[in-house]
Amino acid sequence: MTDKLALGTVQFGLPYGINNQIGQVSKTEVFKILDLAAASGIDLLDTAHAYGTSETVIGRYLKDSNHKFHLVSKLPPRSTTARSNLKKSLMRLGVKKLTGYLIHDFQIFRRHPRVLEDLQGLKEEGLVDKIGFSLYHPAELGYLLKNDFSFQLVQFPYSVFDQRFASLLSILKRRRIEVHVRSVYLQGLVFRSPQSLFGQFKPLEAKLTKLQQIAASSNLPLGALCLGFALLNKGVDKIIIGVDSAHQFQENLGFCLSAEKVKKLLRSLEKLRELDEQIILPTNWPAKV
Repeated sequence: MTDKLALGTVQFGLPYGINNQIGQVSKTEVFKILDLAAASGIDLLDTAHAYGTSETVIGRYLKDSNHKFHLVSKLPPRSTTARSNLKKSLMRLGVKKLTGYLIHDFQIFRRHPRVLEDLQGLKEEGLVDKIGFSLYHPAELGYLLKNDFSFQLVQFPYSVFDQRFASLLSILKRRRIEVHVRSVYLQGLVFRSPQSLFGQFKPLEAKLTKLQQIAASSNLPLGALCLGFALLNKGVDKIIIGVDSAHQFQENLGFCLSAEKVKKLLRSLEKLRELDEQIILPTNWPAKV
């Protein structure tokens, strides 16, 4: 099931993740990760203007390598200038076309809906294959579907704890809109000790304890449970994972081998859904977690 994996690259341009102990991933390690991705059949990289130097680092790799990837990037938050920003991304990445280009700021789109028309024009020019949105709330997706906006790609969070978009997956499948999901590990929160949770995260202690108990009783790594939960969902086309090292990436590839074993646990995992967005949305988290 590794063909459903995509590589998130925010760590390539910024120090990222609540369990990150090393800061921004070094260029040497980035190149090792990308070599491993190519060797493992991972064919899609997810990046963004907002991910620091991520696009530039990827561009340097592609220039020095024979490996090719499908690339998805995103319009800068608070920006409506699609053409110039897309061309800047193409220049940094050193490519002539992107697989996908997403609106990264839904509120900007609501105030300036013409930006989607601009993206459509860039698609018609052949600068991008698919256009769409990176979202945080099901209501945003509901608005887009209700008003029949034309887009081909959407990305949103989905995990054992964050199942808010699950009921919309069948609609997206019928409309042939490609679905990429992120945050299957909640930026590493699922790997925290339940007893270490504090403040707004304290209410998750019981569910995190239960998740760890399921992992222990099924003799599966915690990561395999979380990744398998998304891999087994037929409404999901790609699962975007971010890693800090080639070793960590190799570990995630290994988790894919256990996906079928997770199938019998899906009902138990579905019961762990959490609705409190102060817990499941990193945008609501304090600076230090």
